[in-house]
Amino acid sequence: MTDVITKSQRLVHPSLHTLEAQDLLAVGAMAARCSRETIYHRFHGFIDLPTYLASLLTTDQTTIVAWSQGCCVGFASLAGGPQGHEVAVLVEDRWQRHGVGSALIEGVVEVARQRHLSLLHADVLHEDAFSLRILGRYGRLEVALDYGCYSVVVHLEENPAPTDHSDGRANGAINGRASGAMAELSSHVWSN
Repeated sequence: MTDVITKSQRLVHPSLHTLEAQDLLAVGAMAARCSRETIYHRFHGFIDLPTYLASLLTTDQTTIVAWSQGCCVGFASLAGGPQGHEVAVLVEDRWQRHGVGSALIEGVVEVARQRHLSLLHADVLHEDAFSLRILGRYGRLEVALDYGCYSVVVHLEENPAPTDHSDGRANGAINGRASGAMAELSSHVWSN
């Protein structure tokens, strides 16, 4: 039986908090509910998920967890990496495209700003190019496409444009700049 999310269950603002030890079971259960495709899109391959989840509290990274009605529906991490502080998001299949990922990215960006970080990095599969628009809300993007994966550097702006949460898009110049980046990427992808 397939679970269906009705319009009234769509999230605009899930409850977010930093991962704590007592959250690991719920995070593990959420990851277990994710399809192989979702796991692949998050990790760009298949991993030993229990080992990875156990490392969330023992490594030097911050993990933000999204909750709906007491159930974990996704998480995002901010961790140091070879190309700067890396952002990664995993949202349970049935909660995708309902604002959870956007809220998690916003939470991670808030943590980055509190730490006075000016650059974030994300690797985004070509199929997930829509997320470039989300990342573009927070600053100028440098994007390179290599073997079907975008390597994205986000130059965080100090005074971002306000976000209009009624439709999940940013207002003003940031949204326009992200649209421009998407158009440029589309022409790059199709011209090569």
